[in-house]
This record gives sequence, C-alpha cells and structure tokens, in this order.
Amino acid sequence: MKKIFVFGIVVLILWVFVFAQERDTGQLIMELDKYQNQIDSLKGEVDKVKRDAYEKAIEGANRSVNISILVVTFVSLFVAGLGLIGYFKIRDVRAEIKKQLEEAQKIKEEAERCLGEIRGKGIKVDKVLQGLKTKVASQKEVQPTDFTKEIAVLTTKDAKEAIKAYEDLSDRIFGGDVYGAMAYNYYKLGEFEKCINELRKYLKVNPTDAEAYYNWGTALSDLAGLKKDEALYGESIEKHDKAIEINPKDANAWYNRACAFSLWGKREEALENLRKAIELDVKGKEDAKKDEDFKNLWGDEDFKKLVE
Repeated sequence: MKKIFVFGIVVLILWVFVFAQERDTGQLIMELDKYQNQIDSLKGEVDKVKRDAYEKAIEGANRSVNISILVVTFVSLFVAGLGLIGYFKIRDVRAEIKKQLEEAQKIKEEAERCLGEIRGKGIKVDKVLQGLKTKVASQKEVQPTDFTKEIAVLTTKDAKEAIKAYEDLSDRIFGGDVYGAMAYNYYKLGEFEKCINELRKYLKVNPTDAEAYYNWGTALSDLAGLKKDEALYGESIEKHDKAIEINPKDANAWYNRACAFSLWGKREEALENLRKAIELDVKGKEDAKKDEDFKNLWGDEDFKKLVE
C-alpha cells in the first residue's frame, strides 16, 4: 500500500510537472504568436520603408538622369553654336585673307611693272647721259669753247639765214639727246606745245626714231583735248602713222595710236589699234584697264572681252 501511495505521489508530481510544462509551452506559443505578429508588422514596415526608399532612389536617379540629359543637351547645343559661329568666322577670315592675298598679288604685279618701267627708264637715261658725255667729249675736240663770234654773226645775217645758223649752232651744242630729254620734261609739266617743239628739233637730228613720232602724237592728242580742237587729233594720228611706218612691230606705237583714237571718240579705230598692240605685247591688256585714255571704253563689252 505504501508502494502504491508513493507511486501515486510520483505520478501526481509528474502530472503536475507535465501540466506546468504544457501551460508554459502554451504561454510561450501565445507569446511567440504575439511576437510573430509584431515581427510581421515590423517586416511590413521594413518592406514599406524599403519600397519607399527604392522608389525615392529611382525617382532621384530619374531626376538626375533628366538633369544630366538637359545639361548634356544644353552643352551640346552651346558647343554646336560655338562651332557654327566659329565656322562662319573662319570662313569670313579665310575669305578676307584670300582677298588680301589677291590684293597683295595685284600690288606686287603693279610694283613689278613699275619697277620694270623704272629700270627701263633708268637704262634709257643712262644711255642718254652716256651719249651726252660722248658728245661733249667729241665736241671739245672739234668745237671752240667760245661761241661769242658765231652768236654775234647771227645779228648780221638775213633773218632766215640767222635762224638756220642758230639751229645748226644749237644742234652742235645740244644734239638730239638734249632735245629728247627736254621734250619729256615739258610733257610732264603739261606744256605740250614746248614738248612738240623739242621733239621737232630732236627728229631733225634723228628722223627715223619711231618713239619720238608717237610721243609727238601723244602730245598732240593731249593738246587737242586741252584746246578742244579736233583737227589736232587728226595731226596726232598722222604722227602715230609715221611711227608705225618706221617700225610696224612697235607695240607702243599701236597702243598710243589706240589712245589717241579713244580720246577722239573713235571707238572702232581705238579697239582695232588696241587689239594690234595686245597682239604684239600682251601687257597692253593690263595697261588699258587702268589707262584713263580708255576710260570712256571701260564699260564697253568689246573692250572688256579684249582686255580680259
């Protein structure tokens, strides 16, 4: 009996222990359920925060991308604008440089032409001076140093004889070179009649000098314009004709004859003579473009074709 009682006590203790355990387990389960709900709620909150953060991050990223696109677009347009402005600026600069180079080339050509003329005139002057030196040297040998007696005789002669003696004396003292030089100087001063007078003396000594004849013709055409005397234009052409007769291949003679016809208002004759001058020397094209003697023909289409 005692054993049964002890057994019952043990069973009771075990039952109480098991019951307590079950109760604790139930409470733990209830506590776990309670905490699980809190955990689920927290997980929901965390997921919401994560979603909000993600959405905000995506929104911020999109905003940054849009701003970047706008910045890149603006910079691209700005750079493109600068490039376009630069292109037109460079094009204008290149055009200006090209224009300046063309003008510089024209100036160079004109300078070379002027230098050529200066050299030519320099050579001509040198020849004249050399001729004068030679003439003076030879005259010292054959001419007296004192012309007083010969000059005194001029007042005792018949007027015609005196003039003839004076001219002979002048020819011996000066010679053709001096007359030619003085004709040039008178022409430069616009004293055409004195120029013609000196050329007349020069040609008396040098009757086959074609240049002197067309210079005479040029002086006559200028004098004709000054006096408004058409008859002088006719005389001018005659002197040019004489120059061409002496030297048909002298381009200057044809060119000056063309100038005389142009000043006279003879268009066809002017163009024909200019054409012949250019055939003999092509530089007549450039000369005619700037020569005031052809100013009345600068707008003429045939003239333009001739000198282009």
